[in-house]
Amino acid sequence: MEVAAARRLFPAAKEYAWLNHAAYSPPAEPVRDAMIGTARMVSEGRLSFSVVIETRARTTQRAATLTGCTPERVAIVRNTTHGIALAAEGLSWRAGDNIVLPNVEFPANVYPWLNLESKGVEIRWVREVDGRVRAEDIAALVDERTRVVAASFVEFTNGYRNDVVALGRICEEWGALFVVDAIQGLGALSLDMDEAGIDVLAAGGHKWLAAPMGIGIACLSERAFATIRPAHIGWLGVRRPEDFLDYDSTPAEDARRFDDGSPNLVGLFGLDAALELIVDVDIAAIERRVLALSDRLTGGLESLGCRVASPRGEGERSGIVSFVPPAGSSEDMCAFLQSRGVVTSPRGGLVRAGCHYWNDESDVDRALTAIDDRLRTNSDK
Repeated sequence: MEVAAARRLFPAAKEYAWLNHAAYSPPAEPVRDAMIGTARMVSEGRLSFSVVIETRARTTQRAATLTGCTPERVAIVRNTTHGIALAAEGLSWRAGDNIVLPNVEFPANVYPWLNLESKGVEIRWVREVDGRVRAEDIAALVDERTRVVAASFVEFTNGYRNDVVALGRICEEWGALFVVDAIQGLGALSLDMDEAGIDVLAAGGHKWLAAPMGIGIACLSERAFATIRPAHIGWLGVRRPEDFLDYDSTPAEDARRFDDGSPNLVGLFGLDAALELIVDVDIAAIERRVLALSDRLTGGLESLGCRVASPRGEGERSGIVSFVPPAGSSEDMCAFLQSRGVVTSPRGGLVRAGCHYWNDESDVDRALTAIDDRLRTNSDK
């Protein structure tokens, strides 16, 4: 499917200039229909478990295509926190181990690590500089007791795209696991786990994947898979789950070992449909469109006198464009934009916008016109 043609599949595009993908993305019609169809089959008693197994396998294959992983190393998780917790709870920790972590991460990539301080694990904070998490600052804190470096693919406040390849090399040099919160980039930007040296990639579905909330993926490298043990053993996570009275708790040979139990059926089928659409459109084409639209938005904001807080250097750009409104609070600006049908979010004094592949130039121009109107109204007061 051509990337421009995907817009017709998203009902929200008919009413809104939806630039709030960093919070959540309204799903496409095929995703909605898959969810409704699943609920209908369940209510009518027509959904067999064999179809669920087939759908899970198809979903992991599509996730593997998107991430450069293999299907056997893709786990279906509830959300980003759940995916990160696979590593946080599944590693064997000793007092004196440390974790290197930027100080601008979303809490999903913070609290699972903070929870380890009770075991004597040290959190080493890396301070961002001018909106960037610099690889050299992370490298300066890594040593022989560093077990994990955890960072986001794209930082949630300003959209800074971390140099995951450089971070992966640092981890490889010291033998640390590289854990990535990918929710703010996966589905909008190309990412190859092997190339980046990522050991654990976690992403909930409801942002740039445009999938349901309450479902997501976690992808593990071979090294991580050999190191991380399931912290919880569920009935579907063992090698013979249908031998109900066997009670053999040997974990499954693939990432199904991380399955807790009965899955979120509506979420699973919705995630499958969302991944199918992204793979069909092609992630390289999606990234080109996302960056072109974010460049258009950045240029327009700067021409209106708004200070763009998102780093826009080579390799730093993402779909997120955050800016400081010249007058008034970010909350006031977002509320005004909402009244004009432009959906954004306030984050830490910034207005955070985000362009996805089903947006087009009219959405960006609608936002810029609304911002200009707001600024003119303020100047007249």
